[in-house]
Amino acid sequence: MSFDKLLDNEKLKALIPTDDIAYFMFLFLSDGMNLRNNIAHSIFTTRNYSSGTIFLLIVALLRLGNYKLKSNT
Repeated sequence: MSFDKLLDNEKLKALIPTDDIAYFMFLFLSDGMNLRNNIAHSIFTTRNYSSGTIFLLIVALLRLGNYKLKSNT
């Protein structure tokens, strides 16, 4: 499942507030900052990692830490 489809999944939308999903979409998808792609594929150089970018990523991690997601297995 692509990251786009994961964030658009109805089950995920039932667990995570729409504001947080919108934030994750802005940070990680190509319509926004596309940080997921830029970091995962080493497109960013050292100068791209500004304090603002790091702050946005830390906020995303803290928001993810608010949820207790359980596996069905």
